[in-house]
Amino acid sequence: TDQTAGLVFDLRPNGEYLYARYNTKDGNLALWRFANGTREVIAHGDEHLQLPLGAWHELAISIAGTRLVATVNGKLRFEQALPRRVEGRLGFWTKRDSVTAFKDIRVTADAK
Repeated sequence: TDQTAGLVFDLRPNGEYLYARYNTKDGNLALWRFANGTREVIAHGDEHLQLPLGAWHELAISIAGTRLVATVNGKLRFEQALPRRVEGRLGFWTKRDSVTAFKDIRVTADAK
């Protein structure tokens, strides 16, 4: 009943991380933080777009300094200031009771 997909970033050795996620139930993007075994929402996007189930969608994030821009299918857009500069690893995120499939990941970095 709940299909949620997210991209993890800033994954630290202590298990703390940030993630941007799209939720079909809410039809929006949000930024979350996981730390000390607890997840908390940093911000929910104001835009809502219900995506069809059973189809592939593109979730993309772009980070410049402490600024996050997340998009779904190039339409739904969410911007948010991050609490710190991003370091650490990347990964996929989903809720344990969610049905989600990931097909591809591409990572690019500016050569600065």
